Amino acid sequence: MKEYEVITEGHRSKRWIEGYGIRLRLHLLPFFGEMGLSEITPGKAQEYRVHRIATSKTGKAPARSTIHDEIVTLRQVL
Repeated sequence: MKEYEVITEGHRSKRWIEGYGIRLRLHLLPFFGEMGLSEITPGKAQEYRVHRIATSKTGKAPARSTIHDEIVTLRQVL
């Protein structure tokens, strides 16, 4: 059994797991990394959404579904 199958009990694909890792590494950890658990509030999640839109490297905001996926990742980690 592969490592990702052990973690998810075989319910998620390797690609699904990799997507979560990428979102954490590139976007969520740089913003929330030094915060304690009690500091991550709904208000901070909203600040994160604003931050993602304001710091886009392409000049346009990330898609709504992209930010939603990142917030879902954050929820699952918490």
